[in-house]
Amino acid sequence: MKSTIKHGLLWLTRGQLMNYAAAVHGQPTPYPAAGPGRHLDVRPSDTFIVSYPRSGNTWLRFLIANLVHRTATVDYSNIETLVPDIYVSSELALRAMPDPRILKSHEAFDPRYRRVIYVVRDPREVIVSQFTTLRRVRGDLVGESFEAFVDRQIAGEFDAWFGSWSANVNSWIHHDTADLDFLLVRYEDIRRDAVTVARQIASFLGITRTDGELREAVANSSRGRMTELYDRSSAGLKQAVGDANAGHLQPSEQAGQPAMTPQIEARIRARYGASMAALGY
Repeated sequence: MKSTIKHGLLWLTRGQLMNYAAAVHGQPTPYPAAGPGRHLDVRPSDTFIVSYPRSGNTWLRFLIANLVHRTATVDYSNIETLVPDIYVSSELALRAMPDPRILKSHEAFDPRYRRVIYVVRDPREVIVSQFTTLRRVRGDLVGESFEAFVDRQIAGEFDAWFGSWSANVNSWIHHDTADLDFLLVRYEDIRRDAVTVARQIASFLGITRTDGELREAVANSSRGRMTELYDRSSAGLKQAVGDANAGHLQPSEQAGQPAMTPQIEARIRARYGASMAALGY
C-alpha cells in the first residue's frame, strides 16, 4: 500500500515532490527536481555516485560513463541514459534500466545504498561554485553579494534537503564499512591525477581497463571536452531536462568567480573546520 501511494504521488507530481514540499514549507531548493530523488526504488546491484551538490559529481559521472561504456560517445544527449541523475530522470525511465545501474545522488547516508563512490570537495570551492551556479540558474535565490550568500549558506539556509556540507560528508565517511562497499574520491585528486583515480574506480567497479583506455576515458571527460560538448548540445539538453537542470550540468567557468577573502574563509572554517581538517582541507 505504501509503495502504491508513493508511486501515485510521483505520477501526480511528475517527480516534483521536492519542489512542492519546498513551496509548502517555504524552504529554498536550489537543486531542481524532476525524478524520484530519495523516493527511488533502490536495487541491491545499484552503484551510486554521491556527493554534496557542486562537488564534481557531473565530472565523475562523465568519467565513469566513459570508463564503463567504451563504445559509446558520451555526451550531454545520453548521460541521463548511461549514468542517470535520480533528481532528473523519471522513475519510469530508471525502472526500465537493466542491472547493474550506476546512478547520481546527493543524499546524505542512506542504508539502502550498498555500493557508493563518494566524491568530496573543499567546501570553500563548493560555496564559490554554488554561488556562481545559482546566480546563473536561480537568480531569485541569489540577489546579493558573495559575502552575504556565504552567511546564508553557513547559517544552513540551503541545508533543507541534503544537509550541510559537513553533515552530508560525515554521514558517509563515518559509516560502518562492514555493511557498505565504499570508495572515497577527492575532487582535488581527480584534478591532480585523473588517471590514477580512474584506475581506482575501474577496480572498484570490477572492470579491467588498460592504461591507454584509462587515459582515453580521462581525455573524453576533461574540462575542455565537457565544455565543448555542453556548448554543442545545450539547446537540446535544455529542451530535454529544462533550463535549470541544464544550467546545473553546465561546466563551471573560472571567469567571474568571486574572491575568497580571508574574512570569508575564516567564517567557513569556523563552520566546517573540524571536517575540513579531517579531510586535509
